[in-house]
Amino acid sequence: MVAIGFSRDSSFKSRLIRWALRSKFSHVFIRYESPHWGLVVVHATPRGIIIEPYERVIDGKEIELFALDHNMGAGFAAVREYLATRYDWHTVIWNSLL
Repeated sequence: MVAIGFSRDSSFKSRLIRWALRSKFSHVFIRYESPHWGLVVVHATPRGIIIEPYERVIDGKEIELFALDHNMGAGFAAVREYLATRYDWHTVIWNSLL
């Protein structure tokens, strides 16, 4: 099952992001079952868009998952070029001021 996940924790960074974006959550990710690695997450970090084990990403966080009934293969292929691209903090800060 592929799912979109939203998460938050009690860290200062999470609270700041939620405040700036006026959001209940500070992070979003895609969770899916890899035939090679098991349950994994694709998400944006300061290091870029990466793939990590699901358990590592959700540790100590409040999460909500929403199941998708779509084949994500074409979507993953379309964003392949963005893997390991650094996070765009300038846009997040600018948009929070609007």
